[in-house]
Amino acid sequence: SNIPVPLTSFIGREEELNELTTFFKLPDTRIISLVGPGGVGKTRLAVKFATQIAGQFSDGAFYISLSSVQDADLIPIILADILKFSFFGPRNHTEQLVNYLQRMKTLLVFDNFEHLRLKGVNFLAFLLSQTQYLKILVTTRERLNLISETLMEVHGLLVPSSDMIEAAETYS
Repeated sequence: SNIPVPLTSFIGREEELNELTTFFKLPDTRIISLVGPGGVGKTRLAVKFATQIAGQFSDGAFYISLSSVQDADLIPIILADILKFSFFGPRNHTEQLVNYLQRMKTLLVFDNFEHLRLKGVNFLAFLLSQTQYLKILVTTRERLNLISETLMEVHGLLVPSSDMIEAAETYS
């Protein structure tokens, strides 16, 4: 696992964590998109959830940051690097990666997917169609529009009133 360790405490979002857990327990749920505006906490929620559920994936849970990636064709290469998978020969990289992941029980967390959505969705759809146990969690500002996508909208946290500032960490 390469799930990042957060530098701050996780406050609130217990309801969303429970909802994610419920979704992921369903065998037909293979991909969940956390959708919401920038800065609302999608990444933090995804990291917290992945940390909690990683132990349920015998082949690991992996975080793939796409914030600096401009070309969707690089996704398989970045993913292979994170998985410590080496490509061999002239065969298609995506096919090699799918063969590697085919029977693995793995969680992939793709963060900041929105700018790669159009071409990147094809890669995710191919991964899901060719693997048996793979589960994917995506953070994005826009839905992916996959038939199999489970959508979860993420909204900003409520702000405590000024008389509750002293106990703000318990506010939810």
